[in-house]
Amino acid sequence: MEKEKVKKSDQNEENLKNNKTEEDNIKKEEASPEEKIKDLEDKLTRSYAEMENQRRRFEKEKEDAF
Repeated sequence: MEKEKVKKSDQNEENLKNNKTEEDNIKKEEASPEEKIKDLEDKLTRSYAEMENQRRRFEKEKEDAF
């Protein structure tokens, strides 16, 4: 049951990411260099947060396994 929740959560995150990517592609065509920098900083921050969340999930799964 917990794995199903994680899978659904991962799927929701992936769907949100795909939607955000499409919006970003449209914005990039008309974005100034400053806007591009802000966009890249936002992506970097989100990627870091995503990696941390993934690490925590793996840690929890590891603890649950033992």
